[in-house]
Amino acid sequence: MGLQPFYNTSEKMKSSFLNSKGIQKIIYPLIQNIKSGHSRYSSCLFIKEILFIESHRFTVNIHFPKNADVLNKARQRLKFEELFYIQLNILQQTKWRDQHYKGFVFGQIGHYFNTFFQRPYPFELTNAQKRVLREIRIDVGSADK
Repeated sequence: MGLQPFYNTSEKMKSSFLNSKGIQKIIYPLIQNIKSGHSRYSSCLFIKEILFIESHRFTVNIHFPKNADVLNKARQRLKFEELFYIQLNILQQTKWRDQHYKGFVFGQIGHYFNTFFQRPYPFELTNAQKRVLREIRIDVGSADK
């Protein structure tokens, strides 16, 4: 059969007879149904999710690759999609946080910040560091995000 998929399973799964071979036996008929176009499983959330996120070719190649090159390409695609969805989640959380929580606005910059900003350092600050400190002073005194 060529390359065989290997699925990581926990001891609890193995004690319930759900090992890598068992998962393969579950996934193979699902992929065959997608391949043949049967609508028997079309209402199944799992199948809808696979069809929505991944193309048929990718799904088959990740579970039942024809060779190592096809498997590597499918793995790269999977990694890309995982990172893409993680980034979307981070953006969604950031937007939600920005809409629900406003930062504290300092009416005037206090003694500690000014002391830190004007304190002599044992080294010379770069222009970029000086610029960032000025931007921080502006940001903490502004209500704008």
